Amino acid sequence: MGYKFENIGNVDFAEIAIEKGKTNIKYGFNGIGKTTITKALEYALGDDDQKQILQKQLLSLRTGKEIVVDKGIKSDFKGIFVYDNRFFNGLFRQTDLLNDTYEMLFKSDEYEELIKNITGEINEIKSLLQEGNYHDFYNLVHDFEGRSVIAYKRDGTPAKTTSVLYKYASEGVQITGGLPSDLTDYKPYMDSNIRSEWSKWLDKGKRFLAISPCRCPFCGNEHSDIKAKTDCLFAFKKTSDYSSYDKEQQLVIKASDYVADELVNGVLKINDINGKLDLESAQPLIDVVEMFKEQWTNIDYLLSFDAKSISKYQSSERLNELKNDLGAHKLSDSFVMKDQSGNNVANKINKLIEKVIEEIDNKRGEIGRLKTKIVNLVEKNERLINEFLDIAGLPYKVSINQESDTSFKTLFSHKDGTVWIDNQIDYLSYGEANALALLLFAIEAKSKEDYLIVLDDPVSSFDSNKRYAVYSYLFNSKKDKRLLFRKTVLALTHDFESVVIFAKCHPFASQEEILFAHLDNHDHVITEKIFGRGDIVSTVNLYKDFAQDLSNSKIARVTAARNFFEITKGTGCQEYNLLSNIQKAYKDGGRISEYSQDDIYRMSDGIAKVIGNDFNYQSFVSEISNKAIMKNRYYDCKSSKYDKLCIARALLFKDENRNVEENVICDFLSNIYHVETDFIHSISGINIFDVPDYIIALCDERMSVL
Repeated sequence: MGYKFENIGNVDFAEIAIEKGKTNIKYGFNGIGKTTITKALEYALGDDDQKQILQKQLLSLRTGKEIVVDKGIKSDFKGIFVYDNRFFNGLFRQTDLLNDTYEMLFKSDEYEELIKNITGEINEIKSLLQEGNYHDFYNLVHDFEGRSVIAYKRDGTPAKTTSVLYKYASEGVQITGGLPSDLTDYKPYMDSNIRSEWSKWLDKGKRFLAISPCRCPFCGNEHSDIKAKTDCLFAFKKTSDYSSYDKEQQLVIKASDYVADELVNGVLKINDINGKLDLESAQPLIDVVEMFKEQWTNIDYLLSFDAKSISKYQSSERLNELKNDLGAHKLSDSFVMKDQSGNNVANKINKLIEKVIEEIDNKRGEIGRLKTKIVNLVEKNERLINEFLDIAGLPYKVSINQESDTSFKTLFSHKDGTVWIDNQIDYLSYGEANALALLLFAIEAKSKEDYLIVLDDPVSSFDSNKRYAVYSYLFNSKKDKRLLFRKTVLALTHDFESVVIFAKCHPFASQEEILFAHLDNHDHVITEKIFGRGDIVSTVNLYKDFAQDLSNSKIARVTAARNFFEITKGTGCQEYNLLSNIQKAYKDGGRISEYSQDDIYRMSDGIAKVIGNDFNYQSFVSEISNKAIMKNRYYDCKSSKYDKLCIARALLFKDENRNVEENVICDFLSNIYHVETDFIHSISGINIFDVPDYIIALCDERMSVL
């Protein structure tokens, strides 16, 4: 289907055909607008945040016109997934080599249904623990972790760092114990549930007494003893003391929330003791804290319990062991965990544990199937990645580690090492990292259904062998190794060798799922020309055909014939050198002194078989060395940009009075920009004799002042 875009970046109009379920390869020069097309597709299929960013990038600075995208693409694809520098730069910074191994390799309806059948009641238990807010219970247990309710030093005094109820044990449970008689009026404040705030308020207000030491800053009346009383208050207890008492009091109250009714009074009476807390009075809480620690062990066991845990127990003996383990982790009858409605979920949890124990034997078959499936998936995907690393020449390996039913990590290490590598980019060359990134991209792309997968010049930095190795793996058609095969892929590339690989090499040459198109950008309009495998032919034959086409300029025909002889016979052959002499004729004023007439006559026959029977050395030299004829030929060229390039190179290289800027441009055109030397294969009638508009624009500009 063709998708149309208008006013995207420097492109006024583009229409790109993308067939679903196929690999759509679009070949075109660098700078033709491939990245602009990618951004336009992302703009059409991305979320609102992406659109805001891309809107700025796609806004045409030349025309300022509003971006128009094809609305039809939104109904054809759920989203877009792009391989480019942004994807590459986001990798290699985590323990899990994949962004989410479970999501990419394991997650499926079948897998999740199998997990659900095995862990249905276990998940209910976890939900009940969530309803009972086990996080708060954990925080309470953590407050007592590594400390005692009361601990004593050798001298018999409470130890501050290891006593949870240090204030209670060292200064008394009641904050007003030992309160001086002249502070009795403050007792209601000290006993209130906002006493910490009250103390902080007093603390902040002390500075106002500096204004008038005998006047109350609140009522404005004089009180001769107000400063003395305030000093006495803070000498008796500091603000930090109130906070400490509040914390200890709340710990006792919280502990009472998690015990059965018959234990509540024993715990709460600690807050009512007149005097210091001792071990005997603290014993109810000490016993409860020990019980809490046991209950947290049971809760932690249940939270971590999953199908992976169950799959360890497969034999009859081990399943009995599992039942015993589950029974041993039931919650105590003295333990209470309430949901928001005040119901004790601990009782429900115990009933579910009993149900799991009863059904364990019935789940034996599903447990076996799950274990087999996980083993097979781990082996398959480890092999998939490790084979790629071998083929791509990367001396590394991966191992997939299961942490829970839905948590897997792909760990990365050197092939001969045992240490897992987290920051992989520090150990990889750019080429290695790019090859590995492509594999990771393909694995993630495989997990995305109904997505448009875009490869923006993915392997242009690779040598031929690595190109083929990477492509053959990513687009493998074998069922157990498929990654991008039969996904909807848009591959944009300026690398013609990649096109040749897909058109000529096994296993791609027989795949109907691969489509080819050549992109052209003329006057800010991108068009594409569809071509097939049969259109990719030997460049040698194209040179010969072009050289014999009388509608082409003579210098372009000479250039094509010269390249024909260079490939077939090498630069040492006489025909190649004679044709090179013709190319130099304009610069050298038509001189042909290098060759005798006999030499020219002898070589012309062989050249005529390639360039055509109209070949006459002297005639070609005369025309090419005539500036007026050459300029007319340049402006007469209507269809062949290659003709214009060849003529411009000859004329511009002749001019000895060029400024520095013109020298640079002429050297670029004559010595660097040789489109005709790039390929062994070419697209018939398209790429070997195609020249980008910006090159022709340079030629036009220089020819106008020549």
